Amino acid sequence: MVCRISLLLVVFLAASISGAASEDRAATYVVHMDKAQITALANSLGDSKKWYEAVMDSITELSTEEDGGEEAASAPELLYNYETAITGFAARLSTRQLESLHKVEGFLSAVPDAMVSLQTTYSSQFLGLKLGRGLLNSHNSAN
Repeated sequence: MVCRISLLLVVFLAASISGAASEDRAATYVVHMDKAQITALANSLGDSKKWYEAVMDSITELSTEEDGGEEAASAPELLYNYETAITGFAARLSTRQLESLHKVEGFLSAVPDAMVSLQTTYSSQFLGLKLGRGLLNSHNSAN
């Protein structure tokens, strides 16, 4: 009986430690920002990447203030900035930094980055295309 209780206590302790560690674990997010605000602010800084770097700095400050002045485990890392399909960036953020990002002006959404796999290799058959024939006739393709 004592052995079961001690085993249960060890399992509970391990679960609580891993839960606290996962709270500060960084993950990659694709962050969508408001294009109108980004354009206006980026013009003052000269580049949207500089503005996103400023956002990373403000996230660090906000998350440090929320932690009571304790230094964050790791600084947020800007990985890529998007300007064509969406206005935003990809970054490695902890859970607390993600919560701080919600307070930044111009924030719209943050989606965890996920690896996706190819769904089909039969697109040409699905679209009804035949080998050697595309959407245009071969004699029109040179024009």
